[in-house]
Amino acid sequence: MCFEKVVHMEVSWFDDPSHSSGAIGSRLSADAASVRALVGDALALIVQNISTAIAGLVIAFIASWQLALIILVLLPLIGVNGYVQMKFLKGFSADAKVFFALTMTALGISQTSSLAPDSNKAKLAAASIFAIIDRKSKIDPSDESGMTLDNVNGEIELQHVSLKYPLRPDIQIFQDLSLSIHAGKTVALVGESGSGKSRVISLLQRFYSSDSGRITLDGIKIQNLQLKWFRQQMGLQSQEPMLFNDTIRANIAYGKEGNATETEILAASELANAHKFISSLHQVQTSSYVQVISYFSYLIVRFKMQGYDTLVGEQGVQLSGGQKQRVAIARAIVKSPKIILLDEATSALDAESERVVQDALDRVMKN
Repeated sequence: MCFEKVVHMEVSWFDDPSHSSGAIGSRLSADAASVRALVGDALALIVQNISTAIAGLVIAFIASWQLALIILVLLPLIGVNGYVQMKFLKGFSADAKVFFALTMTALGISQTSSLAPDSNKAKLAAASIFAIIDRKSKIDPSDESGMTLDNVNGEIELQHVSLKYPLRPDIQIFQDLSLSIHAGKTVALVGESGSGKSRVISLLQRFYSSDSGRITLDGIKIQNLQLKWFRQQMGLQSQEPMLFNDTIRANIAYGKEGNATETEILAASELANAHKFISSLHQVQTSSYVQVISYFSYLIVRFKMQGYDTLVGEQGVQLSGGQKQRVAIARAIVKSPKIILLDEATSALDAESERVVQDALDRVMKN
């Protein structure tokens, strides 16, 4: 439940260093372990000790309630060992029972008090977890409220938009920005690093909210549109595409929430100039050494054609930069978006890979 809440938080929430992926992961694992420690063996021990204390008090008051009251008053001053207990049990039957029962009560209470640090730690951990669970995301992608449009033309307009960094409100990213992007047109934003080009794309995707002004799609304010539907109308291609540790087929299908058909995946790959290299991919299936004579041996490697079933590895490490970009382009267009956003999609590639990827982007933008 807590993890589900985290993934639905707005992007600006993660800009806080205390909400980074590493900090949140460590926090969740540590807090969960603290709560689990309290509700596991520690909770059982607390229940056992409380039961012991209650039983001891009941036995003591049944045996001699007057003596029980006297000893309860003196209980903090009592220090007794097992030898004295046995002596009392042998010499004095009724009084000894009272004393022994109250001693067991004191023992149970002392053992329970030793768990106080764990209890306090678990209380803080629970408060930390519930602070996340109870917080409402300012931009929640799971929120299904809002309107959808039957037909999207793709007219985008930014009207007097201003934005500051959430954690650095003294730094103005842009102020009173107005921009019209007409359907079927290609618009490029050019500027030095840090001038806010990527932030415009973030605003268009509603990763952030502007401080003032409004952004519209076909004349409708984007805050009035259903967020999940709105983002499905756009395909994003960034400088460093993020691929998941799964097959190429699954990574492309993810662009349509995993519901893309085989025909749609192949069509998107063809359009992204990726089908040819994907079809030629293979992975090592088995390998073995065959010793011919005592001094020579040959490594036999058997390859299996994998194609779209090739595992790309963590963040796509099994693919080159150009290959990752083309797979990401196929993922972006498999849902047939009305708007394509490119954030320096070829800046990190070598000349040959850039040419191939740019050719794929040109083919995509024709439609």
